[in-house]
Amino acid sequence: MPNLEEKLRQFESRLEERIRRHRRRVTKPEFAAGDIEERIREYESRLEEQIEAHRRKVWRDIEEIWQGVGEAIGPHPPPGERVVALEREPVLQQLDRLMWEEFGLGRYFPENRLARYPVIYCETLEEYFQPFVEILNISKTTKRRLIKELKARAEEKATRGEGELGINWPGRGCYLNGWLFAYGRAPNARAALRNPHIFPLILSAAAHEKLGHGFITEFTAMGQEKERLGLWRYEIARNFSLRTADTPRSALLREKEHIVYASSRLLEEGWATWIEEHALHRAREAGILDLEAPLVPTGRYSLGQVWHLLDELRTSSELEVAKAAEAVSRSVAVLLLGKNPESGEVHRAVLTIHRYSPLLDDSFARAFGQPVAYVLGYLLMRRLEARLGTLCLPHAVCIAATITYDLEHISASDLGRLVAENPCLNADSRLAHLGLLDLSSKGDVKELAHRAHEELNLAVPEGW
Repeated sequence: MPNLEEKLRQFESRLEERIRRHRRRVTKPEFAAGDIEERIREYESRLEEQIEAHRRKVWRDIEEIWQGVGEAIGPHPPPGERVVALEREPVLQQLDRLMWEEFGLGRYFPENRLARYPVIYCETLEEYFQPFVEILNISKTTKRRLIKELKARAEEKATRGEGELGINWPGRGCYLNGWLFAYGRAPNARAALRNPHIFPLILSAAAHEKLGHGFITEFTAMGQEKERLGLWRYEIARNFSLRTADTPRSALLREKEHIVYASSRLLEEGWATWIEEHALHRAREAGILDLEAPLVPTGRYSLGQVWHLLDELRTSSELEVAKAAEAVSRSVAVLLLGKNPESGEVHRAVLTIHRYSPLLDDSFARAFGQPVAYVLGYLLMRRLEARLGTLCLPHAVCIAATITYDLEHISASDLGRLVAENPCLNADSRLAHLGLLDLSSKGDVKELAHRAHEELNLAVPEGW
């Protein structure tokens, strides 16, 4: 029986042959434009109907949720404070409480640790980069030079409309780049914070980092193991293109962190992107935000948009890009349009996305403003919302991330082999498998946990 590596080689061989035939303008029946476009239209129409039905059912009068927390007002940083602690602001406290109560998280977690999770709004680039550079084992002179380099790089990116709006430092809080929010919009970061058109964007970034990545850090087994071992050092270093200490232990941990990171990006970025959108729209409906506040659109990415882009890339003059687009197209079809795909097929589709998405990230960033993991992860979350119910989404994330790898003792090669061969040890594959379920009682966490364990053989949090 062929192993996984042989299957992937066979898949690539078949894929290259299909691309050659495609370039000779031989149209494959499964990609006939009319057929696939009709399937996508039906899928998206059904998805929207299901999601809207779930949300109408679960959205309720939430006056009691934020009663006593404070009026819904914009932030008011104390005079003289350079680094603003946004978690103290009533608007963010209300949003925290709204999400905690609406998803019933108190029934499954003893305390809301995110309520105290710092959200630091940095007014200058120096303030934004300083905490991360300080963790490096380098001289003060080198640190000052590095901050200048990071600052120059950020300024250059800003001229192209790019840059890092915020980052989650697992266990320590979220850092928001106030300088970039102000760039081209306001005289300075403090003015941007007070601007009613910019503040929702700042709150959106806070929700992405805190309710998204912070939630995974604080409430999942995978996040807790990574935080305990300090793997955030390597995550931050990668985000800022920094080097960590070159010791054997450091090199091994860096390699292991990359394996875990690469196998959980759809989960991490999909959840963070979904909860960012959901929280902001829910906050406006609840009166926490002004009704005129500009927000990210609901359903910001669609399967139709993604398929159109992939269709264009399949005819790219760059063979590697065309090959990647073909492979990812077929994987997307399995995960979102497949009728009862087998477990092995789902896992191979996830591995294919992991393998080929780096070749497509630039194209996705130009088209959608985000790389592949954000867009496809978000579409997976939308599918889960339709099939499981809105209230099950954070709980599905917890189940998908109920993995501990014993990272202190497992070798990097064994870890890489396990996440490639065993779908139960691959966070993104676990998430995709949860999309195979269609709960009879939408939003029922007990049914979700029971069926995930019994039908999909997935570990679930203790007591669920």
